[in-house]
Amino acid sequence: MYDDFWAGRGLQAVSPTGNEYLLAYETPCMQWPVRNLALLPGHWAIFQLGSGSERQIALLDLPTRRIAILALGEGPAVALPAK
Repeated sequence: MYDDFWAGRGLQAVSPTGNEYLLAYETPCMQWPVRNLALLPGHWAIFQLGSGSERQIALLDLPTRRIAILALGEGPAVALPAK
């Protein structure tokens, strides 16, 4: 999984089971870039959605493709407990 400079390529992932995911939004009038992606256990991803004054921290459930906006801001940092 990676994030890209161009919104049209957006967030792309292929799971170990072969499922492919693409999250992108780009039209001639508007784009919503994805940045600073981190994968979390349980098929979740956290990332920055948008740019400029529209930056938001979002959580994505990959299998259902549901997005939750967690906060305004940029560059989410993820800390997980040690196993």
